[in-house]
Amino acid sequence: MNLTVSSSPHVHSGASVPSAMRDVIIALLPAFAVSVWFFEFDALRLVAVCVGTALVAEYACRKAMRRENTLCDFSAAVTGLLLAFNLPPGLPSWMAVAGTLFAIVVAKQIFGGLGYNPFNPALAARAFLLVSCPVAMTTWTSSSWQGLDAATTATPIDAATSATPLGIAKMALREGQPLPFEFDPMRFYLGDINGSLGEVSAAALLLGGAYLLLRRVISWHLPVAYLLTVAAYALVLQRLFPKPRGRSPSTCSAAV
Repeated sequence: MNLTVSSSPHVHSGASVPSAMRDVIIALLPAFAVSVWFFEFDALRLVAVCVGTALVAEYACRKAMRRENTLCDFSAAVTGLLLAFNLPPGLPSWMAVAGTLFAIVVAKQIFGGLGYNPFNPALAARAFLLVSCPVAMTTWTSSSWQGLDAATTATPIDAATSATPLGIAKMALREGQPLPFEFDPMRFYLGDINGSLGEVSAAALLLGGAYLLLRRVISWHLPVAYLLTVAAYALVLQRLFPKPRGRSPSTCSAAV
């Protein structure tokens, strides 16, 4: 009887990196479709630039380091897609290229590639672009629909440099002022607001998350634990600091 000794795992589920990455790409398709619906060509441009640059950079890095080609695991495509979803629609293409190169070359391949990078490459690239190009990264192009600018200004505009809707609401409530725009939950839920490509539609993101749960790519325990932790932390802070500085009872009721 021959025994083969090897390290764990000894039983494999059949899952692989390429299959997991394909599922992630499929889960992101609803958010991509919504971004194209609202931002049209800019969404297509940024996704094409980021994904294309990520694939070329991944191939060049692996070639230069004399390591096996990893394009077939789809991780580079996922990084490019996630980075595009973290960018404002009007960001110039050359900035998207610079951010993608940082994600693949610096945040991923320098550390050894998939599984060895200590940071999420797409989020590291977003941080890099925020530091390097803060104005461009906080300039929100008006969508093809109503957009936040139409709710906050009398005349429609092409672009606005400002905080996100959540940031605007936070500042208004902190100062005890009413919201500077009409809050329509369904509009915010579906994505008829300005913002980064992948963040505008909560409905599309939830649909993608449901797909990953059904495919058992992710478990419900982590997102639920995260949301409950944030809710508990917010409740504790609200109990400790029930009245933000500068708010009076009258303005509080008006703001709500």
